[in-house]
Amino acid sequence: SVRWLLTAMGSAQLPRNGSLFLHRNRGNCDNWKVSGNVDLPKGCRPLEKEVYCVPPMVHSMFWYVSNTNFEQHADWFSMDHDGKRKRNMQYCFSSKELRAEYVRAFLAHVGKCGGRGVFDLSQTDEHGDGFCWCPACTALTERYGTPAAPLLDFLKELGPAVKAKFPEARIKFLCYRKTQTQIPPNAAFGRLPDNVIPVVAPIDDDFSKDLTAPANAGTLTDFKRWRAIADAGVWVWYYPLPYGGNGAPFSSIGRWSADLEMLFDAGLTGGQFEHDVGYSTGLNTADLQAWLILKKYEHPHADAGRLMREFCRCHYGAAAGEAVAYVEDLERITREYPKFLVWNSFIPSALNVPNLLKWNALFARAEAKVKDDPVLLQHVRELRAGLDLYTLKRFEQLRKGGFGEAAKEVYGRLSDTLAKAYERRAPGKAKEAVFCPPKGAFKKLNERAKLLFELANGGMKPLPPHLAKVPEEDLVQLFNSGGGSNASGKSEQVEMADAASGRATTNDGDSRDPKGFHVGYYDRANGKFGESIHLKREDMAEGEFRFYRVGEVVPSQCGYVFIGQSCLVRTYLDECYEPAVPVKWDLWISLKFDGEKVWYDRLVLVRKRDAK
Repeated sequence: SVRWLLTAMGSAQLPRNGSLFLHRNRGNCDNWKVSGNVDLPKGCRPLEKEVYCVPPMVHSMFWYVSNTNFEQHADWFSMDHDGKRKRNMQYCFSSKELRAEYVRAFLAHVGKCGGRGVFDLSQTDEHGDGFCWCPACTALTERYGTPAAPLLDFLKELGPAVKAKFPEARIKFLCYRKTQTQIPPNAAFGRLPDNVIPVVAPIDDDFSKDLTAPANAGTLTDFKRWRAIADAGVWVWYYPLPYGGNGAPFSSIGRWSADLEMLFDAGLTGGQFEHDVGYSTGLNTADLQAWLILKKYEHPHADAGRLMREFCRCHYGAAAGEAVAYVEDLERITREYPKFLVWNSFIPSALNVPNLLKWNALFARAEAKVKDDPVLLQHVRELRAGLDLYTLKRFEQLRKGGFGEAAKEVYGRLSDTLAKAYERRAPGKAKEAVFCPPKGAFKKLNERAKLLFELANGGMKPLPPHLAKVPEEDLVQLFNSGGGSNASGKSEQVEMADAASGRATTNDGDSRDPKGFHVGYYDRANGKFGESIHLKREDMAEGEFRFYRVGEVVPSQCGYVFIGQSCLVRTYLDECYEPAVPVKWDLWISLKFDGEKVWYDRLVLVRKRDAK
């Protein structure tokens, strides 16, 4: 009854008039609250949604009671394992004072929004275990058999309060992370209020396998238990792709299609597919999957393979055969992946030289078949965009493997594809638009493509003798990709003539750390720190880049090297991750101290052949 494809208005996910596309394909939730993406025919009434999810959309715990003073109301905040209240975890719903204030603020917000719609109350995106460890919340957790117990107990109070005043309003909450709220309560809890909707978000599952896999089987069991105690129905918040990859070719239609069928059979009443994940620019198979998701919403047991081939015939024309072969290759790689694929990773082993050569040849044939039709050619090139990106990233290995195109040709095609893709989604560059996600998404991807091209075209500066003598197959160089900002400081990436790739990055706050400049490895998949070093200023050469050994690492999915205490600047080691047989690498980092700041330009990893 609720069919929500999570793409914002003006999103890079969909071309102009994407709202009409969603409407025609029976999406009915929260898709057209802004009209800037729609050219309605003259005299046509504005589109109306059937189901309205009132902002904030998700992770709204601190939104309603947002001006809380931690020093005055520390007991309103979650307690960690050490007995300390934390301002950045969750709220502690064992506090009666907090509950009273929360009910008041929530009702005020519902009233301000007209008393109708679906209102979110979900925890923050905190990755810690548990919800709150104070004695009262711990007792609730033990009583109801789930870490979600404090929130669920409060929803038993909030639901009736909202219903009494606003009978047309509903509350949804996220069943998210097995250590937080995914696990349903036991029989002692009873039932949820009849205006409260659980939204199961299986982010802890293996993203390469469907719900029948042993690692994921618990999610379907959890869903059925939520459905059994929820009179308002149960929704799913689903991730068609993992977050990682930065535009890497990837597909898992078989996984999500099978899961949607199983969830529907188990009583699913609403779908929220987070389709902006992995496709911030709408390239690769984004258009295909947007259409497929809506078709499967309408007919959950429709054959996804048949639908995929139908889409390809219409969208790629004479190149449909190559498009289908490419997608099926990506599907097979995902299906046969031997390890657990976490939510923020991808499959770097798929992007090896043989596959990249094979796919480039496939797309050369595809483009030749539609070269006289600019619309179909653009569709094919948008499907190819992720491949072009990784062709530049692996260019030197591909050249040695016989790849015939010049880096300039690949980059020229990719930059042209990006420009036309942006124009297709935001005509006239959307200069007048206040809210235009494509602008930032395409700007960022263009910058990355340009950097990869420069590296492919000119390469990095020579290595010092002790690294230059390492056999090529045992050495990986990674350039820095800048950073961001947080409370610890702001990173800065600048052009620098003596840097390996012509660019270097620093972080002001970290450069002045009295303990020394901190560099190390973090295994994000397993939540563990690896080798690290603290470099004092007197330890570093001033005015020139030099390599410093960090230590031995075994890269995991999403493992990264952090450059500076704040972890603001990171370089991921996906290039060196091998799922079948973990490999040890010696990690070296290139840094320069200029008297004021520490600059970072590249990493080098050397495979240790004697210890796998």
